[in-house]
Amino acid sequence: MKQVEILVIEDEPLIRQTLETYLDVSDYIFEIVDCGEAALSLLNTCRPELILCDIMMPGMNGYQVCAEIKAQLHLKSIPLIFLTALHSSEQILQGFQVGAVDFITKPFNFSELEARIKTHLELSRGRQKLEEYTHRLEKLNEEKDHFLGIAAHDLKNPLSTILLRAQMTQMKAPTITPEKLHSSMDLICSDAQRMLEIVSNLLDINRLETGKVNLKNEMLDLKSLSHSLVDLWCEKAFAKKIKIIPEWNESPLSLFTDRHVLFQILENLLSNAIKYSPPDRFVWFEISESDTEVCIQIRDQGPGLTFEDQQKLFQKFTRLSAQPTGGESSSGLGLSIVKYLVEQLQGKIECKSELGQGACFILVLPRKII
Repeated sequence: MKQVEILVIEDEPLIRQTLETYLDVSDYIFEIVDCGEAALSLLNTCRPELILCDIMMPGMNGYQVCAEIKAQLHLKSIPLIFLTALHSSEQILQGFQVGAVDFITKPFNFSELEARIKTHLELSRGRQKLEEYTHRLEKLNEEKDHFLGIAAHDLKNPLSTILLRAQMTQMKAPTITPEKLHSSMDLICSDAQRMLEIVSNLLDINRLETGKVNLKNEMLDLKSLSHSLVDLWCEKAFAKKIKIIPEWNESPLSLFTDRHVLFQILENLLSNAIKYSPPDRFVWFEISESDTEVCIQIRDQGPGLTFEDQQKLFQKFTRLSAQPTGGESSSGLGLSIVKYLVEQLQGKIECKSELGQGACFILVLPRKII
């Protein structure tokens, strides 16, 4: 869309020339047309910040032009100042009734013209910023409500289960067998872990959005870090009869980055691959490198993603059509956190998937070699 600060609608050639000279000297970005019809046509391709409009013109008069502009939702907020030789209170009142914000009387006093243009441009820009802030606050308020809704809903179930199991264990303490006690404690620990993950994700989102991410870059061996991660998740994968297959050679691969942030990214991707994979499947963890980049791919044999899911994959509070296969919880925050953290590491992440064919998350990071 063409950038225009001021649109002038004036049919008198001498006044057009005078205004053009003044606006040019004042360094405004402007367009000048000689009739209302031409102005309305131009407004299809540009949205000026201010309109100066003559009233007495052949064809559409200024009142009609103003009314037409104010009837269009995307144009109605543009301030319009009438340029006129009319002085009667009825004519001025009619101008305000159709939506004008001010009048400038011909012949012009250029100091007055400058003051009115400057004032209304500042007011318009201030209103626009206020609308943007209001829209942002409305969006943040919606996210806050969503945030609280997720916290209340997702924490209520495991908390209720923990309380119920603890009460039942307490009631049956004199007769409960060690095996049943151990099983009950395992379930309580599992539910507590779910709650901890939910709270951690919510806190992470708050920390990231308030800019409280301080990277502590260091030179690390990516393959050593990846081995630690695979070892950590092997037992949980084995419990679902899923095998993690590392695909990288054993030579060290140096990477200058934040160890904690990178571990959090990779753990989230690997845990998701396990979470959404059915039993008796494989998850591949592949590392490749070039002189300038490191590429990490985590691929699963899960249900894959629909086109609609892929469009909203990295958004906050996203609930996908695919569901965890072992009753695991999902807050809809993990991948939005991943995307933000990847960007902090100056990397890129994408997902390639087809419904029924699993998903492959591809992380690319810049490399600095010792």
